[in-house]
Amino acid sequence: MGAPRSCVFQVVLQELLLRHPSKPPDGEESLEELRSQLFERQKAYAKHQSIKIRTCLSKRICRFELPMDLQELEVLSPQNYLRKYCCVCQRRRNAYLKVFTKFDSKQKMLLSFKDMEHALKDLYLGNIASKQFQWLMDLCDVHIQTEIDCELFCSICALSERMLYADFAMDDMEEADTRQKELLEEADFCRLLAKFHGYNIAPALTRLLLEL
Repeated sequence: MGAPRSCVFQVVLQELLLRHPSKPPDGEESLEELRSQLFERQKAYAKHQSIKIRTCLSKRICRFELPMDLQELEVLSPQNYLRKYCCVCQRRRNAYLKVFTKFDSKQKMLLSFKDMEHALKDLYLGNIASKQFQWLMDLCDVHIQTEIDCELFCSICALSERMLYADFAMDDMEEADTRQKELLEEADFCRLLAKFHGYNIAPALTRLLLEL
């Protein structure tokens, strides 16, 4: 459940007052502008409060890499790319593995497609929609018959944070997080289509890489 509306209002009002401590409203136009800021900020704050992932959402908990020889991508599926080139920080990986173990009811170190959906929704405490889950699975080329090992599971969870961050985070949080983007990753993925020229990379993998 999100924070009570009165609580959200107080938090947002205090924030705006801190931003403008010596600038009281001057006339109806300024007052209306302040009301508008308060309303927009309240909506953003309430939206953020309603999302209670088990760990604080971040774009920086993983890094995506490319092989030195791009020809290697020609034989990789989206799933194998994620297993090999998605580097998840250890603390987040440990959190993901706890969820994986919880839903690995047969103790085979594999999750079914349905188990994957339940596990991801558990990670987001029910706040991820079925449509978002299906879009993510399509992006990873994961189908209903796919069995998901723990390596792929951790990579998909990390990818979900990268992909869904903008849906859940407040605008100013997103700006702060974006400024910290990994420079090596940014260099790797710059002008990606030009780098892929002359290589026969599967469309599904190309789509995934362009989304990162």
